[in-house]
Parts: sequence; structure tokens; C-alpha cells
Amino acid sequence: MMTKEQIAHDLAMVYMYNRYGITVKGDVARGWGEIETKHFPSSTKFQYEEVELESRDIWGFNKTEKVEKGRKVDAIFQKMAADYQYAYQYFYDLIRNS
Repeated sequence: MMTKEQIAHDLAMVYMYNRYGITVKGDVARGWGEIETKHFPSSTKFQYEEVELESRDIWGFNKTEKVEKGRKVDAIFQKMAADYQYAYQYFYDLIRNS
């Protein structure tokens, strides 16, 4: 027999797949439509931001430098983790209280 925790996990994973999986639009019977796939950026790609330096260039503007702000996927993974925790807790509470 499956535990309540395992059932809640499985339901949360279905939710996550539907939320972050591919989107299919169209009508298969008529042979038209489109598939939209959103790929995540590579986990090795960094995100940069421009930071103003105190020194100035020859025109009097502050010089800028690109610095690492983290990886491009950090915000996506943080949102996914929060979504999973919320979905898991929601399904677990439904099962526990039924």
C-alpha cells in the first residue's frame, strides 16, 4: 500500500510536469496545430549584471563592469522548488483530512 506521503509526492510531480512541461495547441484530427517547448537555460550558464564603477571614462560617464549575478536557472529552480513544496503540502493535507 502506498503511503500518504508517496501519493502526495506523485500528485505533486504530475502537477509539476503539467506546469513546466510542453504545451500542445491545435487539433490532431484535422492535422494542424503547434507544439511549444520551453527549454531551461543550461545550468552552467551564468547571469551577469552591469555595475557602475567609481571611475569615469573620457566623456565623464561612470565606467561599468559585468559581474556574475548567479546562474540563469537559479530563479527558475527556486520557483519550481517553491511550487513543488506548495503542491505537495496541498495534496498531503487533502489526503490526510479525507
